Amino acid sequence: MPIVSLGYVGLPLAIEFAKKYKVVGFDTSEHRIKELGHSSDHT
Repeated sequence: MPIVSLGYVGLPLAIEFAKKYKVVGFDTSEHRIKELGHSSDHT
């Protein structure tokens, strides 16, 4: 299940769906992707 945009709505949605389904998150912000790769979330 693809989730587009991992902001303050998309990220929690992806986390919940991932409890039951395989999820792929997509975001166009390189900074956001690096931040999440370091297990950090500013929201």
